[in-house]
Amino acid sequence: MENKDENIKIKIFLPKKVSKLLASASVSINSEYGFITIKGFQIWPSSHFNQRLQTSVNITPPSKQLYGRYTPFIFFEDVKSWYKLEELIFSAYQKFKDKKEKIIISEDVNPEDIPF
Repeated sequence: MENKDENIKIKIFLPKKVSKLLASASVSINSEYGFITIKGFQIWPSSHFNQRLQTSVNITPPSKQLYGRYTPFIFFEDVKSWYKLEELIFSAYQKFKDKKEKIIISEDVNPEDIPF
């Protein structure tokens, strides 16, 4: 799933195993060197309501475990830039999820056609 913005491309990946993780995202940002891709953004369910996204979801930047704690290795100088990217990632996730649900819903099966 990609974004409308030509300078930012977002791809959503569902986890292969059943876990609490809802999805992962890769963000490609256009620069003078071409597209730079940052992998490892994570979309998690949350017990707290996210005011910006208007749902109970938490989006975390890529991080690495150091001394028992996870530390993000991507830092945004301007918090508003992170909030904008967070909204773009969540929007791409919703579009991806809606597209998957349409595929599942379109598989209508008549119970009488199933042999026993």
